[in-house]
Amino acid sequence: MANGMVCSIHLGENQRTVVVKHKLKDGKTIFTTYKHLKEVYVNTGQMVTSKTKLARLFTKEESKKYGGDYHHLHLEIRKKFDDYGCASWLTMNKVQLNECYNNPQVFIKDYVK
Repeated sequence: MANGMVCSIHLGENQRTVVVKHKLKDGKTIFTTYKHLKEVYVNTGQMVTSKTKLARLFTKEESKKYGGDYHHLHLEIRKKFDDYGCASWLTMNKVQLNECYNNPQVFIKDYVK
């Protein structure tokens, strides 16, 4: 999404994940998390730009192997990274969600011009 540094990579077979740390113009730090990746093309510690190809998604056929719907990108815009990008939003209540994640609609309105 923007310039940053790859701070974590998880390589579970059908849950490959890349987390990138970004510094916003207002000084805030955020983390973007990209999940459901078939192949990862970057390394931890690597500096990336919005043009860097981080990974490849599953095709519909590759996704069938795991019996799930993995041929899409799961993107998170996070406020913190204390769980190394592993927490499941499915198990969180609203307070926990607001502590960990940015609401994408609000974030895009505030930061994407």
